[in-house]
Amino acid sequence: MQLGRAYCLAGQTGEAINAYTKYTSLRPSNPLGYIELGIEYESIGSSDLAARAWQNAGLVQQDFILAGEQEHVIKHYHAALQWYKRAKTIGTKDGELMYYQGLVYDDMGETEKAINTLY
Repeated sequence: MQLGRAYCLAGQTGEAINAYTKYTSLRPSNPLGYIELGIEYESIGSSDLAARAWQNAGLVQQDFILAGEQEHVIKHYHAALQWYKRAKTIGTKDGELMYYQGLVYDDMGETEKAINTLY
C-alpha cells in the first residue's frame, strides 16, 4: 500500500492504481487499499470504478454523507462538498444528500446554488 501512496504523491496515477490493485488482490479483506484505489480512480474521472472500489471496502453512501457532515461542522466546505460528490457516486441522489449539500452552499454564501440544490 505504501508503494501506491508513493506513486500517488509523485503524480503517477497509473502506477498508483496498479500498486493498489496488486495490494487489494493480496490483501482483499483490508478496506484501506480499496479506499485509496477508489480515490485514485476518482482522480482520473472513473467514477464507476471508484464506486466499485469503495463498495469493495464495505462503504455505503451514508459513510460519505457522515464524512461530509464532519467537514461541514469544521467549516471545510469544499471538502464537505467533495464527500457529498462521492456519496452521489456510490449511491443514489436522495433528499438527505441534497439537503446537506444545500446547507453547505448556504453557509458558503452561495444562496442560488443552495436553492437549486434543494429544489
